[in-house]
Formats: sequence, C-alpha cells, structure tokens
Amino acid sequence: MLDHQTLNLSAAVGRYAVAYVRKVCSQAHIGFTEPPSGEDVLAIDGWLSYHSFDVRVQIKGSTHYSLQKGHGLISFGIEEKWRQKWRRNGQPTYFILVLMEKEVDQWFQYDPCATLAGAYALWARIDNLDPDATSVALDRAQRFTVQTVGAWHDDLNKGYGEGA
Repeated sequence: MLDHQTLNLSAAVGRYAVAYVRKVCSQAHIGFTEPPSGEDVLAIDGWLSYHSFDVRVQIKGSTHYSLQKGHGLISFGIEEKWRQKWRRNGQPTYFILVLMEKEVDQWFQYDPCATLAGAYALWARIDNLDPDATSVALDRAQRFTVQTVGAWHDDLNKGYGEGA
C-alpha cells in the first residue's frame, strides 16, 4: 500500500460505486444524497431526489464480474436482513451494482481529451423481492444510465403531482 492511501480495497470499491451513481445522477441533473455515517439502518446507501419524491437505492460495487459480457444474468447474493428492510419500503426501491475493472489502475483511463470509467452499472427493483429470496437477479442489458433516472421518474410520477 502506498503511503498516501487510507482506504483498503473493499472500501475503495464501495466508494467508487457510490461515486459512479452520483456521477450518473449529476449528468441527469438529479440530486443524490447519502445517509450520514452510521445511519444506514434501512439497508439503503442513498436516494435520488426528484421534485415530488425521493427514490431509495442500495449500491454495491464489484470487480468480480467481466465487463466484456453484454448479456446474461448476474445473481448477487444478499443478506436476509437487507431483504427484510427493502420489503418494508413503502415505495419502489432499487439495487444498483457497479461492475468495475479488476485492476485498480484500469478504473479510470486518463486520455488527453477525456477520462473514461472502466465500469458500468446494472439495476433491479428490490422492494418486491420474494420473501425467501437469497439474491438479486440483475440483467446485464438493464444498465443504470441517465435514461434510467428519467424512466424511474416517469414511472413513479404517475401517482404524484403532474402525472396524477
């Protein structure tokens, strides 16, 4: 470990994943908020803030899965206590899995005219998981993007404000 580093690999993966989601939200012009340290009591890592409502999300990062595969399912194991908390949400809640390059030095490529992220994210709804679910199924074709942020708003806005 270099002298300047303060995060172990697991913590760095987690922070990268949250930062990735925050960047997508920024591009979509949507606020993203994290709970204060020690207050992640709902198995939620943050929420997207729309005009009429917030959307809760759980975020995980992983260097385990290949970024080269463009299709198929990933089964991400979950803890029972997480599932129980997600099922108690009174609103749609989403799981975001940020897939990252295995090698830390590939997390970003610094080109002269652009910085490229060696990552992409998948999502699945989790408040409606089966009561006995032990994993979240994520479709590699279901990417978390700026379009996702807009689609979630449109779907949820049907019961709020202008969409009601």
